[in-house]
Amino acid sequence: MIQDDPFADLKPLRLSGSQVSALMTCPLQWFLDHEAKGERATSGAQGFGSVVHAIAAEVVRSGATPELAELSRHLDDVWDQLDYPAWVGRREKQAAVEALGRFLTWHAENPRRVVAAEHPFDVVVDVDGRDVRLTGSMDRVEVSDDGVHVVDLKTSKSKPTGAQLAEHPQLGIYQLAVEHGAAASVVGDAPCAGAELVQLRSGDDRPTVQAQAGPDPDEPFFALEQLRRSVRVVDSEQLVAVEATGACGYCQFRRVCPAHDEGTSVVVRQRERMQPPPDGSTPGEGA
Repeated sequence: MIQDDPFADLKPLRLSGSQVSALMTCPLQWFLDHEAKGERATSGAQGFGSVVHAIAAEVVRSGATPELAELSRHLDDVWDQLDYPAWVGRREKQAAVEALGRFLTWHAENPRRVVAAEHPFDVVVDVDGRDVRLTGSMDRVEVSDDGVHVVDLKTSKSKPTGAQLAEHPQLGIYQLAVEHGAAASVVGDAPCAGAELVQLRSGDDRPTVQAQAGPDPDEPFFALEQLRRSVRVVDSEQLVAVEATGACGYCQFRRVCPAHDEGTSVVVRQRERMQPPPDGSTPGEGA
C-alpha cells in the first residue's frame, strides 16, 4: 500500500543557519562536520569569537553602555584561557579590544531598539510536506518602525561580497525563522524587515555593516529555496564534495577531500595502482 504522505514516518529534519550555509557550500563538508563529528577541537579563533560575543551580549542584558576600559578588564579576566601562543595572544588580544571598541560605537549609535541578545529559537517550517526544525541562536533581535531586524556579529577576518550577501544563507535562515515565529516571544507578530552582518574586525572606529533586505511579500524568499535544496541533499544522501572559491582554503577537511589532489582517497589511489598496465602485464610485475 502506498502512503499518501511519504514523510509521515520521518522525524522533523533539524537544521541550523550554519548547517544550511555549509550544505549550500559543500555537502561533504557538512557531513564530515555535523554528522561524522570530524570537527577539530575549539581553536583560539573560535575562543576569540566566543569571548567577544559573550561580552557584547552582556552589554545588552545590562542595559548600560560601559566604557571600553571596563570591557577590556572583562577580556583580561578570561583571555589567558584561550589557546594562543604568547606572541599571537598579544596581537589577538589587541584585535579583540579594537573589535569591542567598534562594537560600543555601533551599539551607541544604533537607532533600533534591542529586545534580545543570544536569542534561542526552535521553529518548524513545512518544506514541500517535510517538517524541518530550524534551530539556533540570534546574536541580537532588534525592532524598528518597519519590523524585526536580526543582527549577526562577526569576528572573522573574511567578509561576503555584495552578491554573496544578497543570498547569505545564515541571514536568510534567521529571517525565515522570524517569519515562522522564532522571535514572537519578544516582538509579537511583527514582520521581518531585514538582517545584517556586523563585522567587528573590519572598519576604523566603526564596524563594517552588511545588510540583507527583508522578505518581499510579492516574491519567493530565497532562503526557502535554499532550505528546500538542503533538505533534498540530506534526504537523498548526495553528499558530494564541491570545490568552492574562497571556502576551500579555510576548510579543515581539505586533506581528506576528493575535490583536491591532497585529499584523493586511499581507495581511489589503490584502484589506480591496480589497473592493468597498457602492455597487459600484471601490476607490479618486474618491480
